[in-house]
Amino acid sequence: MTNTIPGNGLQALIRDKKGDRSNARLSQACGGTPTATNIQKLLSKPIKDFPTADVMRGLSKGLGVRVIDILHAAAISVGLPVATDDGSALTLVGAGRLPNESQELLKSMAEQMLWWQEQAEATPDNVTRMPTRDWESMAADSKAGETGTGNTIGPEQPEHDS
Repeated sequence: MTNTIPGNGLQALIRDKKGDRSNARLSQACGGTPTATNIQKLLSKPIKDFPTADVMRGLSKGLGVRVIDILHAAAISVGLPVATDDGSALTLVGAGRLPNESQELLKSMAEQMLWWQEQAEATPDNVTRMPTRDWESMAADSKAGETGTGNTIGPEQPEHDS
């Protein structure tokens, strides 16, 4: 446990993602857990212990971040050293040379995609799988519908000027 509030801990994450919402509105967005009172405690006092799993899931939902982001920030808040690379990191060679705005866009997009993936994994019954296309049968159906006018261009029929 630390006696101070670290700048990159859970409090900072909550403040950063909370926006202009009140603690009550944030609690509603979290599904009621944590309560507005507990959010105020998280924001104003050093964290002594990890939040419960339900609190971390609620904060993830309400703040729109991944549970791992909540866990990471909570670990920093209680003074645990945290390694940033667990072997599942994706490195984009040369991306560090992009302008800061482009780097932030890539990070934001990746965070959103990971958040949606986490939501899909957490509620698999709530995910609608889109049908995959069977391109071969679609091509066969397309060929079967040809009228023989010579106006259709396919892979075996090079385009030529008339």
